[in-house]
Amino acid sequence: MNSLYGRFGISPKSTKTEICDENRYKYLLRKPDFIFGELLDENTYVVSYHDEPSPDSWNPMKNAAVQLAAAITASARMYMYPYTSREDSYYTDTDSVVLAYPLPEEIVSSSVLGKFALEDKIVPVYSNSRDQQKTGSAQNGLRNNIKTFLVN
Repeated sequence: MNSLYGRFGISPKSTKTEICDENRYKYLLRKPDFIFGELLDENTYVVSYHDEPSPDSWNPMKNAAVQLAAAITASARMYMYPYTSREDSYYTDTDSVVLAYPLPEEIVSSSVLGKFALEDKIVPVYSNSRDQQKTGSAQNGLRNNIKTFLVN
């Protein structure tokens, strides 16, 4: 899901790097999208800057579709909602969830695309240190069978 969203939600703003003379370097240096410039030779510079298309000459990117990125994200949120809204859900991310209790075996597989994969088991942390007791106390109530599942 993350790679699909990234591909289709790509920004039209691109980074350009070019070799130019001093006049072009000074011109680009005054632009707000200037990233860096380095002197290569007496009158030769290498420069990098963000190239944002102007509204008059903008052509849609051929490898981007924001509507697809939005649809993929919405679909993923709907798919993940039953798991992220569970009472034993301690943490969620785009395509993962940390749960206190395991998921049913029929929706877990490390080799089938679209099923959850058991990534790791998490154990509680106990400490006698005063600084770590604050963070450890929140974890003291966690059970030994907390599991992390990630969508393939």
